[in-house]
Amino acid sequence: MKLNLSQVISRAEQYRAFQREVETTQTVLKSYESKLEGVNQALSENGNRIGTTKSQWDSLKQEEARLASESEKLTSQFKLQESELSSSASESEKLALAQKKVNESSSLLEKQIQNLEKQLELTKSQYGENSIEANKLEQTLNDTKTAYNHLQNEMEEMGTSSTSAKDNLSEINHLLKADILMEFSDRLAELSQKLIDFGKQSLEAFNEVDEGMDIIVTKTGASGQALEEMTTIAKNLATEIPTDFNTAGSAVGELNTQFGLTGDSLKSASSYLIQFASINGSDVTSSAISAKKAIEAYGLQATDLSSVLDTVTFTSQATGVGVQDLMDKVVSGAPQIKALGLSFDEGVALMGKFEKAGVDSSASLSSLSKASVKYAASGKTLQQGLSETIEKIKNSTSETEKLTLASDIFGTKGAPRMVDAINRGALSFDDLAETAKEKHQEQSAQHEATLDPIDKFTTAQK
Repeated sequence: MKLNLSQVISRAEQYRAFQREVETTQTVLKSYESKLEGVNQALSENGNRIGTTKSQWDSLKQEEARLASESEKLTSQFKLQESELSSSASESEKLALAQKKVNESSSLLEKQIQNLEKQLELTKSQYGENSIEANKLEQTLNDTKTAYNHLQNEMEEMGTSSTSAKDNLSEINHLLKADILMEFSDRLAELSQKLIDFGKQSLEAFNEVDEGMDIIVTKTGASGQALEEMTTIAKNLATEIPTDFNTAGSAVGELNTQFGLTGDSLKSASSYLIQFASINGSDVTSSAISAKKAIEAYGLQATDLSSVLDTVTFTSQATGVGVQDLMDKVVSGAPQIKALGLSFDEGVALMGKFEKAGVDSSASLSSLSKASVKYAASGKTLQQGLSETIEKIKNSTSETEKLTLASDIFGTKGAPRMVDAINRGALSFDDLAETAKEKHQEQSAQHEATLDPIDKFTTAQK
């Protein structure tokens, strides 16, 4: 079919438009590829950094396992030798065996202590000087050294002024009996076993930090100094408030992604978000994303994050409606809520009242929007007109009259629902502003009230 000039021009324009769309798509794809490469590179760099530490850690854990095996071997070896001693064995033979057992038990314990000291140094570099993990490890190390020193002092008091248990054995052979030496060796073995038990738990803690740091990289794609800063913030949060490294990493990474926060602002907001999640039993990632949607929907700023979280927490506690449900409804209803002249705080309070009363909040917003137009035509604000309508419906004794009044304002379809809402006391704007003011309680004070004695003790030890 032969095309006329206008058809040729039209198809040429369509082709050019198609080409522009292809170019735009290619640009977007290249942008995603670039971002993905950045994330992969950051993960690789973080992996190399963690890999070096992990290699050192693995080496120490292997040595720890070898010492644990040596301890088991030592225990079984001496049990066998003790069983081989006949009842007629001389005191000197029994004493020699006891002396050997104390010597070797002391040597093994000192090796375990040295290994633990190296673990402590590595833990402080990885977790932080005053992290929970470092504090636990240092406490275990200190307790072991203290108990070992006490054993040495007891032996010194019983027969020598030497400062080393191993050095003084030859001098106290004539003063200590075999059964006393055996008691000392058993106590040394108990200390050794405690270190073995503790060592089984420490690798899990190291892996948790590794995962927390990877979460930051995955969420932000950050590397270099930016990654180091966020990693430090997450580590500090995990030592300053009762939380784990995964949660801290998620909060830091998501808030940086959603709001572009850095430095002290990022740390403060992350701490607040973690407390919000703790109080409400919610997930930090979904909470951060929902808060960002709310802030954008109501034209707020990143600095309003704490106020947004306060408002939702307060309303949830007052109405029993879940924080995520409130967030979802106030965001989806934002156009209508703003059209009614309500703020974010007032919108959340209204959604909470609707849901608590068992009223369909979405449908009620539509009815209120119709009422707002009706009132505006009469030169009234929504609050003024609604107060009059509510008063008339409450004072009416006829259900038919109530529905007629409601139909005139809210429409025929919404009338039954709005009459029901008025009867339930859910359709009043009088206390919304007051409710919004009340919510400005300090979330940190509420969070403090949720902490049990163990949480507080743990934080105090950091």
